[in-house]
Amino acid sequence: MKIITLSKEEFDEFATSHDYASYCQTSAYANLKTECDDFEVHYLGFKDSGELVGASMLIFKELFWGYKFAYAPRGFLLDYSNLSLCKQVTEALRRLLKKQKFIFIKLDPPIIYRRYDFDGNEEADSESSKEILRNFKKNSYIHQGFNLYNENMLPRFYAYAKLDSNPQVLFRSFSKQRQDEITLAQQKAFSVIPDSKNDIDFFLEMTKTIIRGRNAKYIKTLFKSFDETDDATIFYTFLDTQKYTENINKLYSDEQEKNNGLAGIISSMDSTKYNMQLVLNDKMESDKRLAELKENLNSSMKLIRNSPEGLIIGATLVITSGRGANIITNYVVPQYRSLNALPLTNYEIMKHYGKKGYSYIDLGSIPGNFSKTSKYYNMIRSKGGYNSSIIEYIGELDLVINPLIYRVYNFKLSHGKITIKNW
Repeated sequence: MKIITLSKEEFDEFATSHDYASYCQTSAYANLKTECDDFEVHYLGFKDSGELVGASMLIFKELFWGYKFAYAPRGFLLDYSNLSLCKQVTEALRRLLKKQKFIFIKLDPPIIYRRYDFDGNEEADSESSKEILRNFKKNSYIHQGFNLYNENMLPRFYAYAKLDSNPQVLFRSFSKQRQDEITLAQQKAFSVIPDSKNDIDFFLEMTKTIIRGRNAKYIKTLFKSFDETDDATIFYTFLDTQKYTENINKLYSDEQEKNNGLAGIISSMDSTKYNMQLVLNDKMESDKRLAELKENLNSSMKLIRNSPEGLIIGATLVITSGRGANIITNYVVPQYRSLNALPLTNYEIMKHYGKKGYSYIDLGSIPGNFSKTSKYYNMIRSKGGYNSSIIEYIGELDLVINPLIYRVYNFKLSHGKITIKNW
């Protein structure tokens, strides 16, 4: 096994076509970390019998006494099921980095440990991933545990959805609730449009967003790094206020007529012709919808007065890598969240990337606490219904290069003498 230095162009060419391609294993992400977090970067290739069998972007920095730590965001680009290959790479890295005063390498490979539905029920438990984890431990990697929140450099839990190049097939794969929400948002005159100028300054001014504790400078650098390779796109959710008012009036009128008809059936009490329980259920749903539409109707007059040309009510930043698209942030102006345009936003973005040939979309990280009493419960549920599921990665592993100094590092870390920013 031989470790070689790759140019960033050579690395990106290998990385983008790899099965474990991730936006975190790109030169664009390395640029973000060097500019904002004072890391340096190595692009390494793993050659066996003259063939490039793996690679990794390692970012690193000095911590104390001239000793350094390295991090491989989303792990090495390597066939982890090839246990012999993993062992050879591990031993070669140890030999190389020991000479350069590295304490350890941290990595968080995208090995799926479990899948769940959005009720928190386990859908699949991968024996192969457990075998890979056991193999890491045999090679003296230290597993950092199965944490539930954002304690790691990158989250462990994500919501993923499959894409399809056919919009109708994609739409039919959604739950009925999501289909109804998307149809209603279309009827209300929402649309989702990519920003042809990709104006990150306007995006930041509008969203004033902080993502996972990171500020505007970090988000701007993230965007610019990926925009250079055409891998970043901003989408806006637009409301045509003129059409919205017209459509809400019609929707309200139609629902009122339906509601009156249901009320008439209930008052007739004719159980020979109707299933009264179903009618009562329909009436309650209609009452709820009518109340929502009435609220929309009242607000539409103010909207058309203040914004006759229409207005942007949401903004989404997406980054692509390999076969996947990744939603970095999905922002909706707080006062318009009740209009529930987010399902349409997600659908249009999924449709956009499905047509481009991408196979999946990362709908964003979530906590691993699926309890109904969790404060994150509604946020987690909002990512369900898109032919999506929750995936849990195996988590962080530390490959220790210098055991003695690693103990000193852990002591300093536990006493707040060292801080390393995540994401």
